[in-house]
Amino acid sequence: MKAIKALFYSISFDLIKLLYINYHMQKRRNGATTLPREEADRISRPQALAVEPMIGSKLADRYKLVEKIGEGGMGTIYRAEDERLSKKVAVKVLPPYFAGRTKLAERFVQEAKAATRIEHENIIDITDLNVTPQGTPFYVMELLKGRDLASVVSHSVYIEWSVAKNILLQICRAAGAAHKKGVLHCDLKPDNVYLIERGDNEHFVKILDFGIAKMVHQSDTGERMSLPGGRMSLSSMSNIMGSPYYMAPEQTLGREITHTADIYSVGIMMYEMLCGTVPFHDESPMAIMHMQRNVLPTPPSMLRKGMSRDVEAIIMRALEKDPAKRFLNMEDMEIAIANCEWDSTSCPSSLHANAYSIEAYIEMKKRQAGLRKRREARAWGAAILVTALAAAAATAYIKKEVVLEQLKNVETRIHESGGIL
Repeated sequence: MKAIKALFYSISFDLIKLLYINYHMQKRRNGATTLPREEADRISRPQALAVEPMIGSKLADRYKLVEKIGEGGMGTIYRAEDERLSKKVAVKVLPPYFAGRTKLAERFVQEAKAATRIEHENIIDITDLNVTPQGTPFYVMELLKGRDLASVVSHSVYIEWSVAKNILLQICRAAGAAHKKGVLHCDLKPDNVYLIERGDNEHFVKILDFGIAKMVHQSDTGERMSLPGGRMSLSSMSNIMGSPYYMAPEQTLGREITHTADIYSVGIMMYEMLCGTVPFHDESPMAIMHMQRNVLPTPPSMLRKGMSRDVEAIIMRALEKDPAKRFLNMEDMEIAIANCEWDSTSCPSSLHANAYSIEAYIEMKKRQAGLRKRREARAWGAAILVTALAAAAATAYIKKEVVLEQLKNVETRIHESGGIL
């Protein structure tokens, strides 16, 4: 059943994507000037870069682009020299083939404004926002030397608690500061967590890529924020954007989200760092989003021996399907992590009330297996019933034809005998 569902999701997703891209490519051939989305835009990316190479050019009469060091869905990043300050910086430029798309340009500018609005040491520092001579927006940020958390996770079976704890506390502080300034990141994942050396901290965190961040109005308390009435006009198009592996259940449905969506994403990262895998994985993005909404994750302690109940309780509370059952805010999650040790039971008991035990998980799996067997039995019963009804209908039809044929023969005989049988 799982294989059939995965195949169905995969085929459906790929078919919809191909039809969508083909529709807009056809529009472009008929005179349209824009492509539908980032997947389709990659088709023209090599030609665009070849037409307008930027290496060696100078932006705003001060930033000389030296080398391309990265590329993502929302822009190309260059190592540059700030000739006024004789300082090495990083410059992120919106690709020229995106410049004509107003909403993407607005999102690019929003990314810079969102990051600068927060002003936190664990958020990437953006120092300038400008446009190229062709009118393409770009912004300047600090040049980081290090590696992203994704590379650390991919090269490790799991991360030791002391290292993970240090990284997680910084992520919570950074995201918490963003929430207090009315900014939701909406795409927290290991690729957007950069680790550098600073002082005695070998894993100093810098949060990157606020490309799909949402701006919301801050409430009076600064603790709970919601989008209705406070969204920017362009944010609705990014409700369902992000990485499915780290996306909150409500975000997969494109619904209005709050800061608890970021808490869920941090919970996924915590799970991955300590267990060596994300809780849900599949080749189909739609299948992953379905699991985010409907499937309970395997308890972390079943994957990582020695994990305390306290650490597991933090993860499972962050991964609650119901946003209201997660941590109230990032500060609460930070405090819970700070007060937990790998082999202790020092976490507040309220955390355990929100986390199910291994026994409960096994019992839940048994119930699911029982339900699946009953569903399959009902399906087979329905199939047998339909087959039986079809057979009965066919038999009745055949009998009817036989009776009609017999009556026809009798009529023929009466006719031939002149009314005498």
